[in-house]
Amino acid sequence: MEIPPVKKSTFYIICVIVLLAGMMIGGLLIGYGAYKAIYKNKAAFCAVPTAEETFDKMITEATIPSSTINRVTSLAPNQTIIGKVTAASTNQITLEVNFANPINPRNSTTTTVKVPVGTSDKIIRFERVADSSELKEVNSSTSGIKSGDIVTVKVLSDGSKVIYLPTK
Repeated sequence: MEIPPVKKSTFYIICVIVLLAGMMIGGLLIGYGAYKAIYKNKAAFCAVPTAEETFDKMITEATIPSSTINRVTSLAPNQTIIGKVTAASTNQITLEVNFANPINPRNSTTTTVKVPVGTSDKIIRFERVADSSELKEVNSSTSGIKSGDIVTVKVLSDGSKVIYLPTK
């Protein structure tokens, strides 16, 4: 059954009107349902904290996990530790390592790391070459380590350590 050419335009106009009416009625029903859902749970929707409140809570509760501290201060191969010397003897250095919390500086932590110094370990101090901006490596010993020095301890893959002392 075909629509006669004279009535085709009328048919298309009726189809468009029915389609638009259906979309409007559907939109009204969906809008009404959403309005009822929001109105019934008005307290839940109004109690959502602002972004500032959420951020403030995150800042005050942010701490550095002890697992992170243990991992960073371990003397595992290929690990680097930077800290302030609190005590030094011929076979051990005690470092104070600071952990700055970038989210909340008030929750920053300090821990101590005892670094054993063996015969295979190197202690290196950098010294300036006279009249130059160059530095040269000079072998040192544990007697060259002073309390208060900031040192870098690099644990090599074979377990030996290289301890870098500050420049004189």
